[in-house]
Amino acid sequence: LDLVGHEVIHVAGKEAVSIVELSEMIGKLVGRAPIYRYEDDFGGMHLVGCIEKMRAKLSFDPAIDLMEGLSRMVQDS
Repeated sequence: LDLVGHEVIHVAGKEAVSIVELSEMIGKLVGRAPIYRYEDDFGGMHLVGCIEKMRAKLSFDPAIDLMEGLSRMVQDS
């Protein structure tokens, strides 16, 4: 691993999901429905991390999808 100084590397998968979608996925896995509290809409808050730098610097490409990774995490805890 050749990093010079400080670098930010987004560690993510290939899928883009909202916080609500992520909450629903986790809720299904743990058997509990998420509870939401909605705030004012700030607009333009859609963020997607680019994983090209992760691929280049870490020679890593996500091999499993988000649901499988979450499932493994819940099983291991």
